[in-house]
Amino acid sequence: MKRIRLICLALCLALLLAAGGAACGKKTDPPGTESGSAEESFEKPEQYDSVLVITINPQFRLYLDENGKVLELEAMNEDAESMKDSIDFENQSYETVIETIVTSAYQKGFVKENATIKLEIAESSGTGTAQAEILAQAEKKVTDTADGLNITVNVEESRPDNDSDSTESRDEESQESSETESQVEEESSEPEHVHSFSAATCTQPKKCACGAVEGKALGHDYKNGVCTRCKAADPNFSYTSVLEKRGSWKIDYIYKNDLYSGEISVCNSNGSLQMSVGIGVLLSGLPEEMQEDAKPYCVIYNNQEYYIGMGDGSSLSDVKEEEKTVTLTDQSGNELVLTRTGEKKLEVVSVSEDFAVLKGLSKGMVFTFEAE
Repeated sequence: MKRIRLICLALCLALLLAAGGAACGKKTDPPGTESGSAEESFEKPEQYDSVLVITINPQFRLYLDENGKVLELEAMNEDAESMKDSIDFENQSYETVIETIVTSAYQKGFVKENATIKLEIAESSGTGTAQAEILAQAEKKVTDTADGLNITVNVEESRPDNDSDSTESRDEESQESSETESQVEEESSEPEHVHSFSAATCTQPKKCACGAVEGKALGHDYKNGVCTRCKAADPNFSYTSVLEKRGSWKIDYIYKNDLYSGEISVCNSNGSLQMSVGIGVLLSGLPEEMQEDAKPYCVIYNNQEYYIGMGDGSSLSDVKEEEKTVTLTDQSGNELVLTRTGEKKLEVVSVSEDFAVLKGLSKGMVFTFEAE
């Protein structure tokens, strides 16, 4: 019986030792680490350009693409875990996500007056300029959001100095700088451009084909209503009225082999206009016995002598002047329209066939003024 009891006791002891050994071999989690925590379950996106960290006390890592869109949001502590589900980050810009984080942290009591919010570029494949731009935009968004919440916060920024990404960025910047310097050297080795200026005009200064200018425009040199250089009309010029000029407007022309010597004169007594015309024939066409007596009454036109043996005259019923246009009307209502092309020039614009005593006038003919 004793033996049986000893055997039972031995079996019980063996079972206890086996149980104790199993308990001693069991894997246990270290203090403060929960099984299946966010750190164990979080997976970084396959491709990202930079990582922006915001620390309030909740701390988040924002994985950004090259356009500043948030690919993934990683909660770095328990406070951040308590907020993450309320933050919509997918396909959002980092500025929008930062605004949401700061607002949510304020609502949960993590952000108070004069709180310090840290911004850091933890990783980046971009240049130092690109990192600085991200931090500057992020700081502005934090400040603007705090202003909207009627609180004041302090923002601290930092960027990686010695990590591999920053080294690559510095190498890229150095390469870009070297390329720029090489380009400058190449450009400086080219012949220096020498300006070739065109002559200045009334309205334009001297100008080179490269766009450079020198000096000033010459300005118009108006005489008698016309620029002596470019022939532009003087907008402020006005001619003396034909009725105020004392003298005659004269014209000579050939019509049907006869010389017409026309004259429009202003009567000194009443200021009206008088039309007169002398009609001449070639002296050589007269009988020889008449030529000698006719010579004192001849005029020379186109190197030929014409005997003025006939004449006529007629007063004009109306004279109208509108700027440069002068319209003469004879006693029968026929009109002669002239335009002032100079202080002493009147050019025919149009004329009635039977105007006054001047036959054969045509467009373009010119009357020239001769003073008394």
